[in-house]
Amino acid sequence: MRIFAKTALSAILFGLVSGLITQASAQTAVSENVPSSVQTAVSENEPSSVQTAVSENEPSSVQPTGLAAVIEKNPSLASTVYQPYSPREGSLTPAPRGFKPFYISHYGRHGSRYYTSDSYFSEGAEALEKLSAAGALSAEGEALYAEFRTLEQAHEKMYGELTPRGAREHQGISRRMYERFGRVFRNRKRPEVHVVSSTIPRCIMSMANFTTTLKGQAPKLSFTYVTGQKYFELLAHGFGAPGLFEDAARIEDSLGRSTGRYEKLFRRILKDPEQVSTVLADPYRLAHGIYIAGCIDGCMDFLGTHLFAYFEPDELATFVVPLNDRIYGDFGNSLRWGQYVREAAKGLAKDFVEKADAALAADSPVAADLRFGHDSGIMPLLALLEIGGNGAAYPTAQAHEHWFAHEQIPMGTNLQLVFYRNGRGEVLVKVLYNEAETTVGTLVPRSGPYYRWEDLRAWILAKAE
Repeated sequence: MRIFAKTALSAILFGLVSGLITQASAQTAVSENVPSSVQTAVSENEPSSVQTAVSENEPSSVQPTGLAAVIEKNPSLASTVYQPYSPREGSLTPAPRGFKPFYISHYGRHGSRYYTSDSYFSEGAEALEKLSAAGALSAEGEALYAEFRTLEQAHEKMYGELTPRGAREHQGISRRMYERFGRVFRNRKRPEVHVVSSTIPRCIMSMANFTTTLKGQAPKLSFTYVTGQKYFELLAHGFGAPGLFEDAARIEDSLGRSTGRYEKLFRRILKDPEQVSTVLADPYRLAHGIYIAGCIDGCMDFLGTHLFAYFEPDELATFVVPLNDRIYGDFGNSLRWGQYVREAAKGLAKDFVEKADAALAADSPVAADLRFGHDSGIMPLLALLEIGGNGAAYPTAQAHEHWFAHEQIPMGTNLQLVFYRNGRGEVLVKVLYNEAETTVGTLVPRSGPYYRWEDLRAWILAKAE
């Protein structure tokens, strides 16, 4: 049974949030309820998955491929799952003649956020503090330490909250949805928008920024809101796979230690790199800790910190690859764990069908169903339905040759199913992944990116069996 907390919650949200949206400093950012250092990426326990690209801490003469090549060309993409959102480029294909949009079904990951706990900083903070106290940091090293502290201190009492950038991301997604499909929201016979959110504040604030922006463009819309543990479990279902996250963490650490390079970094930030081992028992943790802290820089663009700037691109890439693979292992369709990940998304997939079936009724007042959750909700759904290439399965430690987290699951990642109907009652659906037209596995479209709803519906239900 669908339950909606109607007018009271609507009034509270619009009264409370309209003021918040105009105050960037008051906006909050939410994040996964898992420390990023503990957060995810899994990989197969196959020996080969750990043996890939093993090297001593020596520069390699082998030309980089896959993700490493991308990062060397553009280091700003090094934040993996913490990458700030940017819509994918590309124009939209006009609908076949006679078809008009009338309903949208959506899932959006929360926008850019603060880290969820101080565990993301502990590794780097401990090492930098020891080096500074020992007088081992160069002038550039002290400058890095100052930026590190600025980033860490800005998190005080804000862990897990939405950042101002995250708020802007959802405002932008909402605005572009209206600009592209305004007809959906101007239909007087369909004035209702139903909204479901995870219980986590960053998702609620993402929802608020999205819906108040939409309300501003279509004032006659009526919004109903719901949240609660029941809906959290729908939007971010657990995987039921003991050992999955631990395996991913082991893979990241093993691959990172075997391939990670940081000689140039140490020459920049240390007075005498050869003496670092006299202060630190594990120098790798210093480099890794700086990288992890830097991954959140882009989400907190109001600070102006740039920890990645202290890395040379080739060395930076050696830290990006293991984290990317860990993220894929945690929430992607990996060979070893993918079956558990896909299973977790089946309830959500059925929810898309059930709500679409209700919205397709001739007397339905619903213009859109909006959902706001986490990477742990949308990534399994994309894998299950084979959307945008996410159905392909790889060994976790080889994901970086094929699957790039900054593209597939940045902050604000969203899925939009846009429904069209013609005068004869035929229904087509266009699938947008991060606002760009995309494909669904081997399903054959009717025309261009437009799928027959009966075909897409059958595909979804077959996957959700």
